[in-house]
Amino acid sequence: MSVFEESNLRFDFSDDWTFIEQYDLLSDYDRIKNAITGTKGVDFVGILNDKTLYFFEVKNFKGHRISSKGRFSDDDDPIWLEVAQKVRDTVAGIIGASRKSLDREEKLQWQNVAEYLIDSNKRVIIVLWLEQDGDNDKQEYKRKRKKGYKTTIKGKLKESLLWLADEVLVLSCDYNLLEDSLDVTFLPASPTP
Repeated sequence: MSVFEESNLRFDFSDDWTFIEQYDLLSDYDRIKNAITGTKGVDFVGILNDKTLYFFEVKNFKGHRISSKGRFSDDDDPIWLEVAQKVRDTVAGIIGASRKSLDREEKLQWQNVAEYLIDSNKRVIIVLWLEQDGDNDKQEYKRKRKKGYKTTIKGKLKESLLWLADEVLVLSCDYNLLEDSLDVTFLPASPTP
C-alpha cells in the first residue's frame, strides 16, 4: 500500500497499484520545470493491475467556494484547461525521463510507464479528484448545481484529452469509482494558533 498526502487529503493506494508516484514531487519533474518556465505536472501517475495508466490531478476547493467559483467556467482560468495542460506536460516529462533520467532505476520505471502511452491496447484514464463545498449538503439545488459543474468539466476535459485518454473521470470522496483500490479521506484540520 502506498500513502500520499495532497491538498489536505490522504490517498491510500492499495497493492493493486503496480506503480504509483507523486509525480509533481519527483526530481525528474523538477529538472523539466526548471528548464522550461511554465511547465506543470499532475499530482499522481499510476498503473492499476498492470493494465491501466492513470493520471490524477487533485483539487480541493472545500472552504474556497467564492475564490474558486470562476474556475468552473471558461471565463477566467478554467480548471479543465489547467488539468489538460498538466496532463500534456506530464506526458512530455515521462517521455523525457524515460530517455534522460539521471537515476537508472527511475529511468527504467519511466520507460515502463512510457510503454503504456504508446501501446494502444493499454488504457489511459485521467482523473480529476475534485472536492467542493456542498459535497455533503442535502439541499437539492446545490447538488444539481455541483453535478452540473462536474458534468461540464468532464465534457471539456474529455474533449481536450481525446488525443490521449480512453476515459476521463471526475471523482470525490463522495463519488469514488475506484474505492476497491483507492481510499481517500480528509486530513484533520490543523489547529489554529
